[in-house]
Amino acid sequence: MTYWRTIPVLIDLDLDGKNDMVLGGWYSDVRFYTNVGTNASPVFSNYIYLVLPDSQSYLNGNPPRIAFADWDGDSDLDMITCDYYGSVFLRENVTSPGIAENTENPVTSNILNVTPNPFSDIVTISYQSAENREINLAIHDITGRTVKTFSAINSQPFGSTSVLWDGTDNEQRRVPEGVYLITLTTGNWVETRKALLIR
Repeated sequence: MTYWRTIPVLIDLDLDGKNDMVLGGWYSDVRFYTNVGTNASPVFSNYIYLVLPDSQSYLNGNPPRIAFADWDGDSDLDMITCDYYGSVFLRENVTSPGIAENTENPVTSNILNVTPNPFSDIVTISYQSAENREINLAIHDITGRTVKTFSAINSQPFGSTSVLWDGTDNEQRRVPEGVYLITLTTGNWVETRKALLIR
């Protein structure tokens, strides 16, 4: 994190029982980080934008303050932000609660599978996408440290693509057994699966 003066908001925005993190950015953007760990040991995924940056209009360099409340009484959480100049913005939640507030169209029918799981030698990571977009895969240990990356993997429309992970890091060193988080990122859309490595 490189943002100064930002105040993190911890809230279970995707209703999975774990506190996620929401941060205001330098250009009045709002970023959402999914907690793929636990409340006791949180691990935050790559972010998606709830509000896109607006560098043309906001040059104050101070992230907005953020709060959530059921403003309109429809049983979902709306977002309230206040900028450096004291302007207050209400953004009504017009979808079901969760990360569907993403303002960029996500990959539709995106599926991430990890087999076998648990694994002891090689695991197959496969995914499908209904759009032809760049796909990036990263593998993190339970502390959030990146151990392996597969970059610039292009997905064919409506096709299935797979890669193999042999339990080594980017330096080809064997990683210890344990739980690993496999994260697929395309645009501002993020999916994560857990994989258990047993030596």
